[in-house]
Amino acid sequence: MSEHRSLVVAAVIALVGIAAARFIVHPLHARADELNREHASLLQRIAGWPGEEALLAPLRAEIERRERIIDTEQQPVPRQPDLAGLIRRLSLDIDGERVVDQTFVAGRRGPAATGAPADWRSVPLTVELVADFQSLFGLLKRIEETPEPVRVTRLTIERLKEPSVRPLARCVLVLDAIHRVKEEVQ
Repeated sequence: MSEHRSLVVAAVIALVGIAAARFIVHPLHARADELNREHASLLQRIAGWPGEEALLAPLRAEIERRERIIDTEQQPVPRQPDLAGLIRRLSLDIDGERVVDQTFVAGRRGPAATGAPADWRSVPLTVELVADFQSLFGLLKRIEETPEPVRVTRLTIERLKEPSVRPLARCVLVLDAIHRVKEEVQ
């Protein structure tokens, strides 16, 4: 019996060893192989990486380019609005066909806007115009291209039903000419 018992013990030990190898050692080896492949892949990716400076250099160049644009194009808010110059730049030639009537009326100076700096002010400038749509569009382009800080606060366009060669519209446009006061308001 003792021989038989030795064989059974040896068989049990062999089965436990095989089970341990199958369920413990083999998964650990498989995981180690997977980690080795991942490590090799990461080393390969790192070897091909150009480096932090190579990635940041174009971004720094773009920041510098945009800062130059801001420095050259950003203009300070003027101390006084140039209403006469603004009216002169926005005036269209009245020819009786394309532009029938045009008036400019300046309003009273007031605060620029809610949340604007305390020393910013605006002067409303109302433009009333009877013209064709192409002339109206031209006026809007002139407003967009003006160097002064202005904003459109109201725009109404009404098509006129009077018979004419060109379809005409009445436009009421209110602009705010933005400027700063000399002393800061508390």
